[in-house]
Amino acid sequence: MTRKPLDDHLRDHFAEPEPSPELLERLTRMAVLRDDAAPSRGRRGPLLAAAALAACVLAWFALPLAGGAPTTASVAQEIVRNHLKAEEAEVVLASFAEVNAALPRLDFTVRDSARLARGSAVRAKYCSLGGQVALQAALDTAEAGRTTVYQTRESERLANVEAGTVSALGLDVELWREQGVLFGRVASP
Repeated sequence: MTRKPLDDHLRDHFAEPEPSPELLERLTRMAVLRDDAAPSRGRRGPLLAAAALAACVLAWFALPLAGGAPTTASVAQEIVRNHLKAEEAEVVLASFAEVNAALPRLDFTVRDSARLARGSAVRAKYCSLGGQVALQAALDTAEAGRTTVYQTRESERLANVEAGTVSALGLDVELWREQGVLFGRVASP
C-alpha cells in the first residue's frame, strides 16, 4: 500500500460507489480473527446468567447485614419523626386492652405498662419501628403534654436497641422492654 495523503484517501473512498474487493477481503479477515479470539455467545450466555444470579443472591443476603440492624439512636430518631408528624389515628380506644382487636395486623400482643399515663383515650395506628410492624399510640396527659407510645415485638433485629433515655432531634425518647415487647415513649409540650 502506498502512502498517500489523507485527503487523497478520503476522495478515493467517497468516490467509489461500493467498497473495493480489497477492503471487503480485509474486513472479512478481521471479522474471522475477531470471532476466533472471542468465546462463542452460546457458551458465554449461561455463564453470564449464572454470575448475575449469584450476585443477586449474595446481594439479597448481604445487604441487610451491610445496612446493619437498627441502633438505639436510629430507633429513637424514627420515634421522634413519627411523633412530630402527628398523623391522624386509625382508631380511638378507651385502653390498650382493646388495641389488638382493633388493629389485627399487629404481630404481637399489645401490652399496658405501669410506666404509661392513665385516664386518656388511646389514639392508635399502625407504624413501622426498626423495620417491623409497630403500634403508635398517642395519649394526651396533663403532666406530660402530648405523649406518643410505640410498641413492637422484641426480635433479633432489634437486639442492639438498648433500654434507657436517648435524646433525638431535640426530644428525649425513653426505651424499655416488658414481656417480649419493645416500648418507646416521647413527649412534647
